[in-house]
Amino acid sequence: IDQVEPWQEKMRAEEGRTFIYLADEFYFLAGREVPPATMYDGFPQLDNGIGLTRSFIGEWDAAKECGAACSAHLAVVSGTAVAPVLAAKARELDPLEQNIFVLPVENRHFGAMVNVSGLLIGADIAAALREMPRTVDGVLIPASALREGEDVFLDDMTLDALRAEFPTLRIEPVATGADYYAALSDWVHYHRTRASGGYTWQSNAGYTKPVAGNR
Repeated sequence: IDQVEPWQEKMRAEEGRTFIYLADEFYFLAGREVPPATMYDGFPQLDNGIGLTRSFIGEWDAAKECGAACSAHLAVVSGTAVAPVLAAKARELDPLEQNIFVLPVENRHFGAMVNVSGLLIGADIAAALREMPRTVDGVLIPASALREGEDVFLDDMTLDALRAEFPTLRIEPVATGADYYAALSDWVHYHRTRASGGYTWQSNAGYTKPVAGNR
């Protein structure tokens, strides 16, 4: 990051754009905040996993209208990389962390070094839910963990099968920052159907950019 930032500043001074971008994982590994939206020049590299986190935060902020408090008890499933970002946004609605619990899931299938939400499999998510230390009303899962155009995880477990294993829990996918805010602030009315093109969320390079969809 320290090596790239001077070149970014040089390009912005000379051409008015950043041009050189770093994937979100660089900032996660360094323990640094992702750059502001202006540094991403309209997010031309979302398909390559660059700027997904800042885009997600921007969508959350745009959807946040009145700072409604979260009353439902919810667990938020995520990869370990983006969990701190999701927890920080959740604290805006639940400052005492009494109702919203971010559940980072270790990727046992591909290995712990694979830390993005988009590569979590159904079996690992199910195992994490079985071991969950809290009782919750509902669970948010990363929509990018589902195959594009299908409600199926990478290990062929279906979303319906996951729901059947936990019949007392309502399990819903979230794809964007706006979805995340809507789910946390109004869980009773939140519902997201899969739009054509599939779900997306924080994921590795190669996953598609977020798609529009109705709650």
